[in-house]
Amino acid sequence: HLWDREGQTATEEQYAKDREWFAECSASGWTAKDRVGKGLPVFVSRGFGFADRVEIAWRAANQALDPGISTSTLFSYFAAPTHHQKTVLVDYELPDKAVGFVMGHNMLDAYWDTSAHSSKRRPSGDLKSPVDPKDPDGKPYGPNEGPRGKWPRQDISSKVRGPILEHLHHNFATAWEKETGEDLIEARQAMQVAEQLSFDRCEEGSDLVMAQLLRTQAQENKRDIERLYLRAINNATEYIYIENQYFRCPPLADAILQTAARQTADGRDPGKHGALHLFVVTNANEEGIGPGTVNTQRMLDALGRADTIPKVTKLMRGEPVVDERAKPRKADSDAQTPLEPTITDDDPLPGEDAARPYGFEERPGLKIHVCSLVAPDSPPGKPWMPVYIHSKLMIVNDVFTTHGSANINTRSMQVDSELNIAHERY
Repeated sequence: HLWDREGQTATEEQYAKDREWFAECSASGWTAKDRVGKGLPVFVSRGFGFADRVEIAWRAANQALDPGISTSTLFSYFAAPTHHQKTVLVDYELPDKAVGFVMGHNMLDAYWDTSAHSSKRRPSGDLKSPVDPKDPDGKPYGPNEGPRGKWPRQDISSKVRGPILEHLHHNFATAWEKETGEDLIEARQAMQVAEQLSFDRCEEGSDLVMAQLLRTQAQENKRDIERLYLRAINNATEYIYIENQYFRCPPLADAILQTAARQTADGRDPGKHGALHLFVVTNANEEGIGPGTVNTQRMLDALGRADTIPKVTKLMRGEPVVDERAKPRKADSDAQTPLEPTITDDDPLPGEDAARPYGFEERPGLKIHVCSLVAPDSPPGKPWMPVYIHSKLMIVNDVFTTHGSANINTRSMQVDSELNIAHERY
């Protein structure tokens, strides 16, 4: 069962316990309602019917903003759409206690980390025989005594209270009724509860914001997150900060370029008024980028930053590529290649090289910085340990923020079910 353990570092014992729990608690239809009535834990999954899949593929082929979607990608949308929303709602029926979470995090302990992003005490990540780090006495650290992921992970989730919980509940209740037939909106008197979810019930010290939940829901032809991104980019005047697991949606690159070009045409002088700045934090290693490298390159090439993955850029332009692995290795690192540079005190951090590399092109009115993250305490003499970016965040002009489950790719904008929150400070 290695395929369903991808991205996990559970031991055989932990994995067996997971399977036991799901086998006991999984239910559907009336059996789910019956378990809830008995006070038993219940797990209900949902999928996509054949008609849903056909419609998703048709819309992607005919209505997507990106005309460059390949046939194989369209088939993957038909074959493997996913429900990707990540939300939690606790005690909705009790207005004084009700709390919700709009998340980027997956419910896997490997995805939870601290902001220190330390490289220390990491398990091996070998799915067949994961090796946990051991304390000075040789005893493995417990699952609550340190990181559980192979790499440090950067992720963002939000805790919410107040009237927005009605919409969070409605999203869950709609999905629940579709799978089980149980109407939670009626059973929980959701409308009456919503009238009691006021701002004055929020925790002391929390920020009061104007907020909205947005979805991608293919079955309902909802593409609100895509519309949100495009509108927010259109309104950018100072900067756009994007932190995302993927960066492979060329229509967003076009929107950014159009925004900068329009402002320049309307009289904005970058030398006098400053340029529009785009900051992007995303994954750079193969495991992080995954099989969508070409679309990432298309987006970066449009923005003038094809230098960040020059090998792919050269291949797409039909130019010769030198296999870096054939070059001599560093004398002090027999086990490493130039593709995995070792760390010395004199080495710059990734992205600090001031030379203008292959593929770098200026874009009028726009300044762009693209980078990835590494563990600051990566061991000397070894490759920088990457920080896996799993966040789905965009900030515009210090006033607007959106984050949640949606990646920057066509799949999240149009195919998979997603849920983001957008908010501004009062």
